[in-house]
Amino acid sequence: METILAGVGLVALTLWVGGMFGVFLSTPVLFRRLESREQAGAIAGEIIERAQRLGGPTGAVALLAAALRFGGAGRSGPALTLRALPVALILAAIALSMANRMLVQERMREIKEAIGGPIDGLSREHPLRVRYNRAHGLSMLLFAAAFALALIAIPILALG
Repeated sequence: METILAGVGLVALTLWVGGMFGVFLSTPVLFRRLESREQAGAIAGEIIERAQRLGGPTGAVALLAAALRFGGAGRSGPALTLRALPVALILAAIALSMANRMLVQERMREIKEAIGGPIDGLSREHPLRVRYNRAHGLSMLLFAAAFALALIAIPILALG
């Protein structure tokens, strides 16, 4: 049973990390290849949305599998820590992803609506563009942090 839990958790976690990695690979290409930054942003946003929809259930399955393995550990000391660590990492990655999606990206949508057109049409110093760029930077940071935490959890979950 423990081997099955580990396998299910690893598959789910790897799918989630793979989806996030796909975002890192694809978005720079879009902005480099497409003539319109607005179009590139719209497509990148859709790719990110799909990765996040994948991340919800796969993150939950990975967390559940890691938590069930931790709960049945029956160990102490380093062995217990090795089982608890993936739970903490996955939980933190989920929290960062949820904060990004529900708070930061929602704020970005509100700012875009207030702009009412292409962001590039505003000067770099325009307050709405400055706020959008800050929110976008925070969103990228949260996304990268969630990716890193989930990626680190993979080998630890495999070893646990």
